Amino acid sequence: MTHCWNIEVYSQPRPKGSWTAVPRKGATHLFAHGERYYRAKDMVLIPASDKALAQWVTAVQWAAKGAGPPRAPIAGPWYCGITFWFAPPASRAGEKWAVGHKRESSGRASPTGDEDKLRRGVLDALTGIFWADDRYVCDGAQTKRYCVARKPGATILLRFLGDYQMEM
Repeated sequence: MTHCWNIEVYSQPRPKGSWTAVPRKGATHLFAHGERYYRAKDMVLIPASDKALAQWVTAVQWAAKGAGPPRAPIAGPWYCGITFWFAPPASRAGEKWAVGHKRESSGRASPTGDEDKLRRGVLDALTGIFWADDRYVCDGAQTKRYCVARKPGATILLRFLGDYQMEM
C-alpha cells in the first residue's frame, strides 16, 4: 500500500536563512594580523529571525495537518517533491517558465531565494507532523515557478517509501 499526500499551501514562500555565529558576552578575543578572532567555545549560534518565514512555516504546518498526516511522525524513508509558486514580476506577467530559466533576459539573481533554503524551511516545518526528523527525507526534487492561474505558495508531494504499517 502506497502512502502519499498532496499538500497545497497558499502563502508567500520564504527561504530559511542560515544561522549566525556571534561571540558570547564577555568572550575573550584574540588578535592576529589586525583581525579580531574568538575561540569556537566562546561563540553562540543564533537563527535568522524573519516574521515572514514564521508565517510561511505556520501556513505549511496548517496545510499539512489538514492533509491527514499519520497519527505519529514516522522514522523511515520519505520522498518530498516541492514546487514553489511565485508571483511573476510585472515584466514577466503571463509567461510560464521556471524562475531563473536561461531564457530570462536579466542577469539579476531571482529575489525568491535559494532552492535549498526554500526546501529547508518546508522540511523543518513538516518535522514532527510526517517524519520524526528531516534527515529521513532521502529523495525528492524542488522547482521554482511563476504562477499564472494560482496564488503564490507551494505544492508538496510526500510519499512514505518504507513498508511500515501506518495507523491512519
